[in-house]
Amino acid sequence: MKTFLGQLIVSSYLAGDTFLLISGLVLTYTILGRLERNGGRLNWAWLYIRRYLRLTPMYAVLLLGFVFLVPHVVDGPFPLLVGQDIGRNPILFCKQYWWTNMLYINNFVPLDTTQQCMDWTPFLAIEMQLFLITPPLVFLLYKCSKVGLAAIVSLIAGCLVTNAVIEAQWGLPIAMFQVPLKHNDTYDPTFDYVGNKPYTRATPYLIGMMLGFLFLKKPVWQFPYPKFDIVFNIGCWISSCIVANKVIFGLYDEAYNSPTAVNMLGRVSWQMLSHLGYSASISWVIFACNYGYAGPIRDILEWKVWRPLSHLTYMVYLFHPLTLQLWLVTQRDPFYFNLINMTSFFFAQLISVYTISFIFGILIEFPLLRLERAIMRF
Repeated sequence: MKTFLGQLIVSSYLAGDTFLLISGLVLTYTILGRLERNGGRLNWAWLYIRRYLRLTPMYAVLLLGFVFLVPHVVDGPFPLLVGQDIGRNPILFCKQYWWTNMLYINNFVPLDTTQQCMDWTPFLAIEMQLFLITPPLVFLLYKCSKVGLAAIVSLIAGCLVTNAVIEAQWGLPIAMFQVPLKHNDTYDPTFDYVGNKPYTRATPYLIGMMLGFLFLKKPVWQFPYPKFDIVFNIGCWISSCIVANKVIFGLYDEAYNSPTAVNMLGRVSWQMLSHLGYSASISWVIFACNYGYAGPIRDILEWKVWRPLSHLTYMVYLFHPLTLQLWLVTQRDPFYFNLINMTSFFFAQLISVYTISFIFGILIEFPLLRLERAIMRF
């Protein structure tokens, strides 16, 4: 994990920012488009109900399987998944806190993050909580775009300041193997301060909303000075790559020198700006693909092979930690971490989780989507 390429794994949490950005973009583009086609009329209640029904059925199936099936299929020496150790029992936590998952508040309840039910799912709660504010913001964009954009920019600023204030309060770790810079009676290491809270992770979602608004309002884009299109394009690509590289690999040189590496100013700056910088880089890629400035990159991203795989991504997100843990708890020999082993392991897990997701998609997800479309016709 302390190697340069290991930062790709350590920084994998940024993939969540990509998901939030695309989610905000697609939802804003869709809802705002419907408002404009329907003259400002929309069934707001059904909008929220549909979102809940879209995410919850497969989520509930996973929860039931985790609680009632997994303990009977694990056969191995490690208790990490089934909770045979007294101190941490994930199955028992799910029996106690399953309702927080179904209400999408499991990023707030329980306060002790070691007791969360399926601790990879609080990200779904973030997405649902951000969705709650999406229709009002989109309606503002529809009624008065300047007011709507001002509200979104204000929320982004509030999110950045919140991250900075929380980081300044405790000097939270910004990399693996680090410890807080401030130790006092108010700090609780089991509490999630910034990782899975909507008020700290909203920046990419809100940037995505602005992109969705831009794409709908300006189907065609041209730089202010057409003669310098190539210069602007190359400059934006270079800037995007530099910023993304800094966010992904920027902690490699200093962060692992000691548990207290990176001073308070550095930690506050990182916590405040890293999600913003990464979101800006991904936003440029999407912007360039949409307006024809991406060249071969757009051609690659438009390959038809990605389309069927994209229909399985939600289920892959739900099931992949489970397949990883099932593999881990059944191992009877040590696993040596090196590039070849991890590469082989990655592709084996990739094929496994997509196969499982395809089976559950055929049995549950796709029939439910067809049922939803049938109901919408009435």
